[in-house]
This record gives sequence, C-alpha cells and structure tokens, in this order.
Amino acid sequence: MIFSYGASRNQNVLEPGTINHIFSEIKKRRIDPTNEADGKAKLEEEEKEYTLKELCVRSLISMITPTDLGFVAEEIPTDIRLEMFAELCKRDMPDSAIKLLQHSNIKYIRIQKNVTDRAIELLSSLCPLLETAYIRSSAITIKPLIILLQTCSNIISLDIGWTKVFDRGDESEVRLFFQLFSPTLTSFVMRGTGPRHLQLRTDLLCQYGQHLKTLNIGRTSLKCQQIVAIMTACGNIENLLMDRMKINDNEFKEIIQVCGKRIKHLDIGDTLATDKGLIAIAQNCPILEIIGLRNLPLVEVGVTLLCQNVPNLRSIDLGGCYETTDNAIEAISKLEKLLEINLEGLYLISEEKVKELINNCKYITRIEIPENPPLISQAFRFATIKGREWRAKKRIPVTGY
Repeated sequence: MIFSYGASRNQNVLEPGTINHIFSEIKKRRIDPTNEADGKAKLEEEEKEYTLKELCVRSLISMITPTDLGFVAEEIPTDIRLEMFAELCKRDMPDSAIKLLQHSNIKYIRIQKNVTDRAIELLSSLCPLLETAYIRSSAITIKPLIILLQTCSNIISLDIGWTKVFDRGDESEVRLFFQLFSPTLTSFVMRGTGPRHLQLRTDLLCQYGQHLKTLNIGRTSLKCQQIVAIMTACGNIENLLMDRMKINDNEFKEIIQVCGKRIKHLDIGDTLATDKGLIAIAQNCPILEIIGLRNLPLVEVGVTLLCQNVPNLRSIDLGGCYETTDNAIEAISKLEKLLEINLEGLYLISEEKVKELINNCKYITRIEIPENPPLISQAFRFATIKGREWRAKKRIPVTGY
C-alpha cells in the first residue's frame, strides 16, 4: 500500500488526529483492487494482507501534529520508502520529521527543494541504514554529502543531480567526496551539476568509480575524451545516461567503441547525434536493452539498423523525433521483446503501422502516442481487443517538484 498526502494552496494544517484516523481505518479493512472490472481477482485480493510500503508527504510534514507523526512512526515497516518534498527543511528538519526518522530504519529517501546542510547532517545520523538517497537541492554544499557517505556505508544509489555542490566545494572536499565511494555504491547521478572541477571529477571517477554500474552525466560539460577516460577506467558501467550534452556523431562513435559491448541502457536524447550516431550504436552495442533518443533528427536508416542488430531492445524513447516515418515503425514492430515505446510527436506515422506494432510486439505494456485523435482511438480500441493496458500521454509540463 502507498499513502500519499499532498498540500493544497488553501490548506494550512491537518485536522488533529487525521493521520491516526486514516491508518486506524487502513488496519481495520482490506482494500479492494483498483480495477473494479476484474471480478475474479477481487476475492483473491481480499485475502491478502496489506502493509504500508511507501509514505509520501508533500509539503505538509512540518504541519503534521506530533501525535499523528508518532502514530505513523510506530506503524511503518522498516523497509519503507520515504519521500519528503518542498517545505521539509525551510527551518532545518522539523521535530516531527526527526521523530519519524528515529522510529524507522529507512532505506530510501527522496528530498527536493529547500533542503539545508543541517537537514542532510541530521538525516545521516538518523538513517544509518540508508541505501538510496535522492537529494536535489540548490541550497546544499558538498560538506553534508561527505558526512552522509561517511555515516551511511550501505548506500547503493546516490542522486545529487542539479545541485551545485561541486561549484561550492574546494578541491580537497571534492577529492574526499569521491574517495568515500564504497564498493556498494553502484549508481551515481551528477546530472546538471555545474562546470567546476570537471577534470578533477573525471580523474576521481576513474580512480574510485570502478564499482559503478549506472552513471548519469546528462547535461554536464564533460568532453568526449573525459567520458572515454571514465568508461575505460570504470569497466562495470552498463547504464550510461548522457542526454542533453553537446556531443556529435563522431564523438559518440568514439565513446561507444570503448564501452558499447557492455552497455544495456543508453540515453543520448537532446544531443547532437543523428542517424550516423545511431548507426554506430547499432554496430557496437549488441546487448542494448533500453535506449533514449528523444528529440533527435532521426529518419529511418539508423532506427532500422538498430532494430536489426539489437533484437533484445525492450524500451525505445523516440519522443520528439518528428522526422521518423512508417519505415522506422515497421522495423520496430519486429522487436519481439519490446515492452515500452514513446512515439510522442511522430505525426508522420500512420494508424496501420501502429496496428502492426501492437500486433507483432506481444509483450508491450506501455505506449505513448501523438496527440492525434484518430490514432489514439485506433490504438486504444485495438489494444482493448487484445486485452492490454495502454496509455496516451499528452506532453504536460511537470510543475511543483
């Protein structure tokens, strides 16, 4: 079960005992399946025990009464995923949040906006078993992150994307930060982290990032030779995300020749790549499973060759590749293991090829299609006949995060 509570603009405080009442009611009853049409599953679902798995408190954690927080703290299991947003730490970490953290062995936490250094330091001391830390705040420096790595030795995934921690730290602090990378850390996100200390970061990643399997360097100013050096030294990286970087076809070819044989997830969306770069990927990435190609000027040659050479593709993001035509969709339709595809903005594709894609890709579970009413209608009608779940997603900006 997931419990999510968000703040509305007109709401100032929760009623006393609100959360206590909610969780009391949750314990009393079993919850029916969300799909009311699935009558057969209903009886089976009613026999299952439901426990809280995720707690998402958006903006209101500083307003929740101590009584309610104490109740939640006693009820939540040790493997809970805790998400805190927005006003979590405008005045450092509120007492209610501290009480919650003290009563649970939290392994996952997601914090955004307005987070202070003091809050991260408290988090480190209260959550020594932390495994996944998603911390994105423009206010913090690198010092509390050093404390976090020193205290939480079990961290598997660290996301500090869009922070300015490297710009605010001196060389010794940056060096210490990377030196604290433990063998358990397999995923590191430094997306959009600013231009300072880039060469030093490259050298330190080469030295201390050998255990990484996932690296997100999107929207950074790293150069081709720096990326080549990192991928040569860090031989375990199999998921490389470098979207929104100023890298051209020849540079992609140079990078892929170094690491392509082990890459399973590659994102080059919003870069300077064209069909030539995709051809290089098709020729050098035989075990690729997930690829992001958003907003690239692709026609069909690169996509066709990619589908021919990489039959194990499970997910393709072609959103915004407006030059892509039916020939590319026809090639994609031959991918038997395809699970997800994004076709947003592909107004040149036809209903017939969408039908063919649905027919041939038997395991597909998600598709995003252009805002074209006839095409959406056909896709939903055809998918309903085949008994699959589909979703047509409009491009709506995400706000408030």
